[in-house]
Amino acid sequence: MSKSVTIQIDAGDYKILKAGHYMLCFAKKIEDTYAVIWQSYDNFFAESSFSWLPSYQLFGASTFNPIAGQTNAVNIMVGQQATLDSSGTLGSAVEGGPPDQITMINNYGPIYPGLNCTSTGPDGVQRTTPVFAARDPIVLGVEQLKPTEQVKVWFQQHGASSMLLYRAISNAVEIDLTTLDSATLIFQNGSWVTPV
Repeated sequence: MSKSVTIQIDAGDYKILKAGHYMLCFAKKIEDTYAVIWQSYDNFFAESSFSWLPSYQLFGASTFNPIAGQTNAVNIMVGQQATLDSSGTLGSAVEGGPPDQITMINNYGPIYPGLNCTSTGPDGVQRTTPVFAARDPIVLGVEQLKPTEQVKVWFQQHGASSMLLYRAISNAVEIDLTTLDSATLIFQNGSWVTPV
């Protein structure tokens, strides 16, 4: 089921954000953390929407950087698993592992697991970019990653898609779509408001 978020920005705030070269940024919660800027947009409007499907790509990275050296990425859904062989190649996803998680069976050695997810932004373009990168490498064995349908939204200068989040995000709002398919929020007077 598709999930979507609509952001409405008050005219005064919109003018300030555009003049300050702010970007509209989104991150997705994986493993109880927001690790990567999933998408960022400088071409947002006073009303902009963002949507996604709960389908993923699993990959392994050589460092804690999802855009550095990577294994191949394989399409995978929650409740599936894929095996990273001793040569560093991920096999196709198959059923297996916990039903609410994505499982990597690591036969390679130290590797940083990561996930990509496809989203469609305010510009209407569909992009597949990282939503998670493990901060520490895993060793041989099994690693499970638990995606959620929670996203964080904020405005930031110089916030690029796929950028790692090293520090706390200021003035962000968390949106939980676990039981909902869509949400609308208003940014007004520098604060997030839920419409009534």
